[in-house]
Amino acid sequence: GADVVRLASRLGWTVFIGYKNGLDRANILAHEVQSWNGKAFPVSFCLDNPNSIEESIDTVAQRGLGLEALVLCASPTPTLASFTKVQKQEFLDQFAVNAISVHRIIVECWKRFFSKTRKGHVIGLLSAAMGPPPAAHMCSYIAGKRAMQAVLECAAIELGKWGLCVTGFSPTYTETPMLTAFPAPMLEMARSERKNGQFLTSREVAQHIVERLENPPQSETYFSVQEIVAP
Repeated sequence: GADVVRLASRLGWTVFIGYKNGLDRANILAHEVQSWNGKAFPVSFCLDNPNSIEESIDTVAQRGLGLEALVLCASPTPTLASFTKVQKQEFLDQFAVNAISVHRIIVECWKRFFSKTRKGHVIGLLSAAMGPPPAAHMCSYIAGKRAMQAVLECAAIELGKWGLCVTGFSPTYTETPMLTAFPAPMLEMARSERKNGQFLTSREVAQHIVERLENPPQSETYFSVQEIVAP
């Protein structure tokens, strides 16, 4: 998310930085963007509380700047557990963010912004863990991400004909703090299967996202998923 903000703002985009508990980090990032005369504004988005989404979109609308694109890259950290030990709350946490809140954000942005201009672009960050085949011991996370893909597809099939472009990106392991959820031996094995033992960097993923923002498909494509793998 932070690297999307940096790259997009350098290309002239005005960016709204969504955060839950990270107001300090969002402010630091906004000041960083402002240091090169870019424009970025922190906005509270509590995605595990779908009822708060409308208020967050109100905050964006009050800026009077309009909205051209939406990048959905927040997600609860995966809970690693065998299939028989996954808890109900873990599913609820994933679905609240990846399905319900994603739906509410798209609906509110469509009503407030995209439907008026008959254009708009929604980009959702999925995961290569979804498979096929799906990764083991990540059932609730994968179910949440597949639900997110389904929501994106439904948005595209119903709103695409009215100008909404919807894209999904499915990256492999990426060097972010989320990797702390994985046991070290698991990560070591994953690195051994990659060229030079390198995972994707967050900047590499952000570059794919921003390139898509800058060059959306011109043909009528309802939904596509782009894989991102380490070079």
